[in-house]
Amino acid sequence: MDRSVKRMVKLIEEDADSFAKKAEMYYQSRPELISLVEEFHRMYRALAERYENITGELRKGSPLELQSQGSGLSDISASDLTAFWTSNELNRLGRPPSGRRAPGFEYFLGNGGLPSDLYHKDGDDSASITDSELESDDSSVTNYPGYVSIGSDFQSLSKRIMDLETELREAKERLRMQLEGNTESLLPRVKSESKFVDFPAKLAACEQELRDANEKLQNSEDQIYMLKSQLARYLPSELDDERDEGAASTQDLDIETLSEELRITSLRLREAEKQNGIMRKEVEKSKSDDAKLKSLQDMLESAQKEAAAWKSKASADKREVVKLLDRISMLKSSLAGRDHEIRDLKTAVSDAEEKIFPEKAQVKAEIAKLLEEKIHRDNQFKELEANVRYLEDEIRRVTNEKIEEDEKLKVEIEVLTLEKVEKERCIETSSKKVSELESEISRLGSEIKARDDRTMEMEKEVEKQRRELEEVAEEKREVIRQLCFSLDYSRDECKRLRIAFSGYRPTAPSSILAS
Repeated sequence: MDRSVKRMVKLIEEDADSFAKKAEMYYQSRPELISLVEEFHRMYRALAERYENITGELRKGSPLELQSQGSGLSDISASDLTAFWTSNELNRLGRPPSGRRAPGFEYFLGNGGLPSDLYHKDGDDSASITDSELESDDSSVTNYPGYVSIGSDFQSLSKRIMDLETELREAKERLRMQLEGNTESLLPRVKSESKFVDFPAKLAACEQELRDANEKLQNSEDQIYMLKSQLARYLPSELDDERDEGAASTQDLDIETLSEELRITSLRLREAEKQNGIMRKEVEKSKSDDAKLKSLQDMLESAQKEAAAWKSKASADKREVVKLLDRISMLKSSLAGRDHEIRDLKTAVSDAEEKIFPEKAQVKAEIAKLLEEKIHRDNQFKELEANVRYLEDEIRRVTNEKIEEDEKLKVEIEVLTLEKVEKERCIETSSKKVSELESEISRLGSEIKARDDRTMEMEKEVEKQRRELEEVAEEKREVIRQLCFSLDYSRDECKRLRIAFSGYRPTAPSSILAS
């Protein structure tokens, strides 16, 4: 038995995953399967007891014949007969008709899922159990009900199966209500998160307005630079008029003030861009919170899938219960013919007593073989019980782990709820800052518009002064031309007079004046 238990434990450790799957499939129906196997065992023991009583009555009826048979049958004890009957009945009723079964069903009702070679090897190793142990097993037969109470046992079994179906329905209902509660608790959170969807769009609009303001400022700076270059190009170096110098100095002062105002405006815009970056980071944090919420929703979906898997397992258990009911009905029909078989056995016993001498050796061999089979089946039953206890421990451990995981998820959801409330406060403050920045941007836009108007007026004034300067320059050129003509004429007259004066003597002043 110890060697068989060690082999079974080794087999479980080598193929633990498959056993865990079988345990999940028969999570609800396993206790009922165990009780069903026990009921079958009790039934076989009760039939063996009745067979023993019949053989005792036959011995009392013909004591002389039994004594004349000598000590050949003295070693055939009641336990041997019990083993004979039990092995025969196990061979006849231990396995239902071959058909399609769920995976793992042979493990609970057959040879425990062991291979055939290991099964026979265990039977050979366990054949060393003494007859005293078998007799001690047979001594407990009187504690079980007889053949008459088998119908009531099957009625109680049917009642247990109905209770199992009710428990399955209640477990399904509890699981469905729990999933609906989790879904309803997550829906308000999702709705509260939807009101912050338009916040990134508003930030994008603010960024676009800031970019437009930057472009306008850059255009204004370019225009001012062009005006400065035009003034430097058109301003003549010959102009010494104090009035023109005063006007140019006032224009330079105005341009410098405009440049200073533009610099201040650009600094304000940089500050606004920094604030915008901070708000963008806060929006990214809120997006990470949304990712966490999505992960929780994925976990909820996985829980729903697990619930569907449990429902499918429950339906598989129902199918197994139906199969068990079919098997019970088959066993009832087989038990109906037990009386006929017992009468046949009585006649067979009488015939066997007549043929006992030539068949003595054959009966002994068959009895030894049946004893070995009984020992092997008892070992299988004990191994099956040990395996069932191990699977029950595994199921309890998995259930406890699932409960702990649910608690951890609840704590994490509460922490995320608190973080969400804090993020909502931060987003509210950010929206206030955005409104302030929008008002500041509108004020800066009005100031830029006023500066554009002033720039246009200055352009008109510069154009007017340029035209005046061109007119003055034209007048200067005309005066210079007139002076050049006058100088040329004066030179020619001087030359002519010099020539005339050098060719003639000086005359009287009156003659010169006359000429």
